[in-house]
Amino acid sequence: MTPSSPTPLPQGEGSKADVALSSQGSTNVLLVGIGAFVAIWAGLAILSAAVIVPLFDMRFDFTPRYLGGRALWSGISPYSEEITLDIQHAIMGENLPPNAGRHQMFYPAYVGITLAPLLPLPFPTAAAIWLGLQLTCVLVAPLLWALLLGWKIRPITLAVLVIGFGLIFRYPINMYVVGQFIGTILLGMTAAYALLQAKRDVWAGVVLAITAMPPQVGIAAAGILLGGYALRGRWRGLIAFAAVIGALMLVTFVQVGWWIPDFLRQLREYTIYGDQTSALLILGKDTIRAGMIALVGVVTLMLLNQYRRGRIDSLDLFALAILAPLLGLVPTGNYYLVLLIPLMVIALWRVHGLSLIHI
Repeated sequence: MTPSSPTPLPQGEGSKADVALSSQGSTNVLLVGIGAFVAIWAGLAILSAAVIVPLFDMRFDFTPRYLGGRALWSGISPYSEEITLDIQHAIMGENLPPNAGRHQMFYPAYVGITLAPLLPLPFPTAAAIWLGLQLTCVLVAPLLWALLLGWKIRPITLAVLVIGFGLIFRYPINMYVVGQFIGTILLGMTAAYALLQAKRDVWAGVVLAITAMPPQVGIAAAGILLGGYALRGRWRGLIAFAAVIGALMLVTFVQVGWWIPDFLRQLREYTIYGDQTSALLILGKDTIRAGMIALVGVVTLMLLNQYRRGRIDSLDLFALAILAPLLGLVPTGNYYLVLLIPLMVIALWRVHGLSLIHI
């Protein structure tokens, strides 16, 4: 007897089965990825709670956002002198007069909404969770970009990239120990790029709005990325982004009133805080600084026009969205350079594709 042949599937049913299996496989990979992300996050949060938070107490950049967010939900302006003094005492333990480089709420009040899940927690717990999240976002970035690029990278090479960009590259650790927000911006930009590639423009806009902290970088980068797609007729992402930002701001206006002037005043005072500097500030000429920002703006508009015409691709647009705010922002902390990690991975991938290196 000869082995019986398999019963053929009805026309079209095989493709449906393949799609179902592919979908199930993608779901399983996604669940494993989420589980790994949470496990790394939990491990780093525990490490932060045991070592970093006791070492620095409340001397983190997360502190003003934590105290300011709690003030917001209590109906108190996070930019009030009362809250500024609370922040100053928590970080420095002393009073400083205005215009003396005080620690203040340099972020928009809606940060209190995006941080709402952490605000009821005691500060040490909230800070440890936040620190763990930021570094986790950075550590997974090379892997996510390798997947987005379709780069069949060797495990040993991937490990080198993760360790190199996440731990040896100095800026992620700077970001981690001061409790900055750049890790979530990085993850938000990465997720938004993936969603835009999948034509989930609305969700891309929502993700970018939630992670647009601080606005000097987050909103500018989101505006360029979503604006580029809008120039090609895909407006939904930009509309969703504006709608979510508007809704967040509306809630804060209901809570504490019109806070925009106070926010801008404190943002201006940030320029005298710490040792933030640049060549333009050394020159001390506002006209030169404005000229630099204008130059970046003109080049950005020119490149957006090239994207609209299809002369540069989506990866180039993503690079523009990262670089333009960094070039035009004066002053800035060096931890913002964490945002360069995807661009370095993209550069290595492109070089690899040219067979100049084999990794």
